[in-house]
Amino acid sequence: MEENYLSIKEFAGLAGVSTQAVYQRLDKDLKEYVEIIDGKKAIDIKALDLFSVQPVEQPIDNELTTILRETLKVLSGQLTEKDRQIAELNERLKESNELNRNNQILIGRQQDQPKQIEESSSIQEPEKKQEPEKRSFWSRFRKES
Repeated sequence: MEENYLSIKEFAGLAGVSTQAVYQRLDKDLKEYVEIIDGKKAIDIKALDLFSVQPVEQPIDNELTTILRETLKVLSGQLTEKDRQIAELNERLKESNELNRNNQILIGRQQDQPKQIEESSSIQEPEKKQEPEKRSFWSRFRKES
């Protein structure tokens, strides 16, 4: 393309707008700056003056900045509170897990105790058999030889 003319894409990039915005204005205020070069539409560099950026008013910027800072403070406070709550919940969960583990140990020991009692009673049973033999009431009146 010629030096003073830019493609639509190049023009949009320099103007800081989308190519769609440039195409929308081609038939309106850019009509006098458009030339067809090598079968493609090109726009004169002078048309960039039509796309000058309007300065933003400072009070709106300060007000917005103040609002954003206040919002940031509130959100930071909420985040700190949530972090504290999560830490507290983690501590409670650790305590709960420890209690649960201790309960499981106690239940296991209680289940083992009846087995130990049965084992000890089976050891004592042979001693009971060594007691003298029981006799009936009438056999006591018989003479024993």
